[in-house]
Amino acid sequence: MRIFIAVLCAVFSIAAAAPAAHAQYDEIVVSGTRVNNRTFPPISVEARADGVLFSLSLASASRDPAARQSELSRLFARARELDGRDARVRLWGGDSWSRVPLETAVVEELIDDDGDAAELSLMMAVSAEGLADFAAVRRHAESFRAQLGEVGRTETWFEDEQSLIVNDPSAKRQTLLQALKAEMEAMRAVFGPSVGLHLTGLEGAVQYASTGPMTVRLYVPYTLSVDDEGN
Repeated sequence: MRIFIAVLCAVFSIAAAAPAAHAQYDEIVVSGTRVNNRTFPPISVEARADGVLFSLSLASASRDPAARQSELSRLFARARELDGRDARVRLWGGDSWSRVPLETAVVEELIDDDGDAAELSLMMAVSAEGLADFAAVRRHAESFRAQLGEVGRTETWFEDEQSLIVNDPSAKRQTLLQALKAEMEAMRAVFGPSVGLHLTGLEGAVQYASTGPMTVRLYVPYTLSVDDEGN
């Protein structure tokens, strides 16, 4: 008889980020403003996130459609001019599902005009290195946003939800594997050296979910079972 002592972890809502121009931000992102009330596998590792990804909206309320287009185009040109000046900040056009570098983005394709107002979305990644907490990261983002200024009847704001960035989740794989090895050795000490242990799922990528404003828990979804007959 086989007794299951761990089950596959539930699938988290994880958005795969589009390739970025800088390798630093070629990452997977997960919700960082809400703590995920999830059950993690018994073996997981908590770590500090490398940065935060903000969704930045630019909008124009001018009555004339041509004016809305012109104002947002000028504001977008300002964002493109600022992109790269701050080593801590990186901008993209679009959203977390379909990001494009500003240098290759076509502003007309980013603008959404409903007939009364027009809006376009940018994504802003802010590195957390050297910053004490989420509040400090947010202040840096707000300071950068303020540099955009306003053009005509435009305004800018951050959307409510942000995402945490982990630059290289796979770097924790060895740590997780060593912890799993220690767990199996401890189980053999309890059940006997000849007990059958069956571990599957390690071919999957290292995943993570937020556990706090700037913390994530990394894991590999796996199944570990004990065969009490030693088979």
